[in-house]
Amino acid sequence: MPLGITHLAEEDFCLLELSAEGHLAADQMLADLHVLQEHGLDPVLDSVNGCSHPILGPYQRTDVGSWHVDSATAEADTWLCTYHGASSEGLFPEDAIPRIEMPEARAELLRLFGGRDDETFTEWLDEHFHDLHYAARESARPYVFGIGNLWRIATRHPEVAVPPCVHRAPDSALGQKRLLLIS
Repeated sequence: MPLGITHLAEEDFCLLELSAEGHLAADQMLADLHVLQEHGLDPVLDSVNGCSHPILGPYQRTDVGSWHVDSATAEADTWLCTYHGASSEGLFPEDAIPRIEMPEARAELLRLFGGRDDETFTEWLDEHFHDLHYAARESARPYVFGIGNLWRIATRHPEVAVPPCVHRAPDSALGQKRLLLIS
């Protein structure tokens, strides 16, 4: 499989050469897929085959390997489960700080923006997803989502009463595969 993310169709599973444990994982993935579809969701099955991220400054990273929240245009949750490979991690809300509220991060982003700290800058932060990314406080206690656990995580939306789930994907090393379901 090529470097990056490969979307898997349900029929792809019958072509895979799997161990007994692999068959159990595949069966559980498909069962979870069907349950989410029955609830009107549109889940996808992915194989993450290592990702390369551009080398950026510590405040510029906006990929899923950075602490972030998901946002939605309508009230919704994200469903996420890792079936093979390293799993996602989460932070408790009190353990995370929005990067755009950190003075050194805001100064660096403002330098990249090349303008003033005004409404246009706020729009630029939003357009480039910087407003969705967080840093872990020094005392942070990350937790691991684990393998085979189907998580329902809150997204950022004005009508959602709970704080969004701050989480990140594990760093994917070349050659390490991760099978996951996301909706």
